[in-house]
Amino acid sequence: RLKTRLAADVDDDARGVLRFLGHWRARLAGAFIMLPDARTAQAERILRELAGARTAAADPRP
Repeated sequence: RLKTRLAADVDDDARGVLRFLGHWRARLAGAFIMLPDARTAQAERILRELAGARTAAADPRP
């Protein structure tokens, strides 16, 4: 069921990856994208959001 749901909604898959990486961020050395495919755009968005979250967390301005 999970594979079918994720195939039908790749954005749900991207949200799941964001949740996973958010939880394990301190323990992971990095994430690698080896070959571009149909989900490359979502993966790039995830990496941009993670970079933005890290920048926002380091910014002392309110």
